[in-house]
Amino acid sequence: MPLHFEPLTLVHVMFSSRIAGGERHCIDLANAQAALGHRVHVIGSAHSAVAAALASGVRFHGLALPLLRGWRVAALARRLRADVCHGHLGPACKAVAHAHGSTRIGTLHVGYKAHHHARLDGLVCVNRAQHEHLPQGGTLASVIYNWAPERDAAAAARHTDLRAELGLAPGQLLV
Repeated sequence: MPLHFEPLTLVHVMFSSRIAGGERHCIDLANAQAALGHRVHVIGSAHSAVAAALASGVRFHGLALPLLRGWRVAALARRLRADVCHGHLGPACKAVAHAHGSTRIGTLHVGYKAHHHARLDGLVCVNRAQHEHLPQGGTLASVIYNWAPERDAAAAARHTDLRAELGLAPGQLLV
């Protein structure tokens, strides 16, 4: 597919060890951006499950310790020459705020907290309620709804027995 734009260097930041909704959103977005021809990186906690879910075109940078995250994210974003540094969830957004050489944005997967989000250049709200509750005169924000990405037909057709996979009895109560 020929590119009709100059590829960007995009750096996502996500400090989660497991994959839940916000993490899935970050993974899907990074993979889709790489498929479009952008240079995509994800900075996260070392040994995070996020790393294994990324496409081969996305480079994962694991941080072993949570010390000085803001400084370390800023230094790595600068070294990668990031056009955009995008935080997902509060601690990552707080770290992204230090990446002054890039456009710094954050996605509100949960909600706005000034100590995490006020110093960013822009915010992505995943619903209108988040957007309506932002402080007046603050950061530039847009509503971009979460999406369910297309899955390949073979993966969708596979039947999985989650109870068997987890070793749970058929009648066992799940909460």
